[in-house]
Amino acid sequence: MTVTDPALAWGPGLTVGRIGDVTVGHEEGPYLAPYAPRLILGDEGAEEPEWSPPREDRAPDEVTVVRQADGVTFGVRHHIEPETWDLRVWLRNGRTSPITLDRCVLALNPAPREYRPDGAWPGTIVPNPSVGWVWPAASAGLIALAADGALIGLRVRQGELLSASLGLPPDIDPAGLSKLRPPEGFQDEWLWLDGGTTLLPGQQAVFALQGRLYDSWAAVGGLVPAWLPPLSVAPDAVIEIDRPDAIVTAPAALEADDLDGRTFLRGEGPVKVTLTQNNKRVTLDAAFAFDVPGRTAELACDWTSPYLPDLEVATGLVVAAHWPAWDEGWDEVTGTLAERAWERLGRLAQGREEEVYGETGLLLAGLAATGQDVAADTTGVVAEALEFAHQRVGLGLAVAELSVAGLLRERDLGPVQALVDQIDAWPAGRDWLAELEWDAALGRVPAQSELTKLMLLLGAGLPGALVCGVSGVPSGDESVARAVAVASLLGDRAQLAGDWPTTLGQAAELARWKVLAKFATDLTPVAWLALAPT
Repeated sequence: MTVTDPALAWGPGLTVGRIGDVTVGHEEGPYLAPYAPRLILGDEGAEEPEWSPPREDRAPDEVTVVRQADGVTFGVRHHIEPETWDLRVWLRNGRTSPITLDRCVLALNPAPREYRPDGAWPGTIVPNPSVGWVWPAASAGLIALAADGALIGLRVRQGELLSASLGLPPDIDPAGLSKLRPPEGFQDEWLWLDGGTTLLPGQQAVFALQGRLYDSWAAVGGLVPAWLPPLSVAPDAVIEIDRPDAIVTAPAALEADDLDGRTFLRGEGPVKVTLTQNNKRVTLDAAFAFDVPGRTAELACDWTSPYLPDLEVATGLVVAAHWPAWDEGWDEVTGTLAERAWERLGRLAQGREEEVYGETGLLLAGLAATGQDVAADTTGVVAEALEFAHQRVGLGLAVAELSVAGLLRERDLGPVQALVDQIDAWPAGRDWLAELEWDAALGRVPAQSELTKLMLLLGAGLPGALVCGVSGVPSGDESVARAVAVASLLGDRAQLAGDWPTTLGQAAELARWKVLAKFATDLTPVAWLALAPT
């Protein structure tokens, strides 16, 4: 650990910044930063004092950064021992009156771009990208930072690590929060104190993490409580929590039955669950996958609308073809979508409109799934539309769909091979996942470094949020869903080396259910999941 010069040294080159923030490994590595909150002093937020410049104190094994604001102290301290790194954050009210706090944010930038030693772009891909992982489970919260081949796990020792999605209380005005947000480029933020918290005169709030070096993601996974069941489950599945002495609460929409100290949870969609025991709470983000045919039945009327956006034509066609909602009349729904899909391909072929990310692959796969011989298209629309495709995003899955459809219907696969040859002649694009998808569709076995990145993108079978710094792959559910489909394409060929919490297939299954739990709000990831071979 260093502060400008090597005042402290621990682990993989941790660097302490001027506000008590930490960077792990190289300068593009994971970045962890506790931010001073906005204070609301007096009645109705009449006063909003500014924090003083940070004052830094050093010792051989410690760095402390302190800021003041009208009698309130905000401090960050990093302390090292031979085997541990302790991070302590505190707020102390030295005033004679109470203060109200805005959200106290802990920001994590998991290096959204891969580090390139030569500084070039796109440059050379590093096999082990930087990673940040957060499990915002209150008193059981965990963080992991990985860079330069080193892996640090941090557990909450005091206070709570919370999800920022908890929101603000109604009496806190969010209009002035822009100055509290982490700088642009940060992927996520978590809380160690929720908005609206009040500190009485002389009262202090403390948040503390303790970190150790670990040799594998399986070892980091060992920090997760042994009683924790998988929190992402299939439709109609049950989550069983075996904590006899804990009080389990969940939203009213969730069914909970207690039997012999065990709690059985049933639900649909993302659900917050809270366990309280010995004055400590653990918050869990459960994900109950939606029943897809049931949801597609609700969407069918929208899909036949002439005003349906182009991307929804592609995603709707894929979902409708793979998950029909009823027996009679469904052909009319897919037929309408297929007609619109051909129209869209025609406009793309003429270069009249720009392709939406991955849209061409979804259109081809959806048309193939409805039984149309897309590869044998005699009008040249498909070949011309491919010229405007966004690299190879979705095209590996489309080719796999075309091949399966052709075999099932005993068609000549020569046109499919010609299509493959056309696409395979393209130079490699900047979307790493699209290139891995293409290789998987053609039966090529990826290198271990590629499988490692795929595992991390899937979440490695861990709860919480794991963001992998892979170039050209945006974070979010759509990329995770694409990773699930790629893992399914690879199948048994993907033998991942090393020690992991789960296998690649198990991680893909958990990620699948987690994405499907959000089916009510976003259809695009579901379309990518529909293309995953089962």
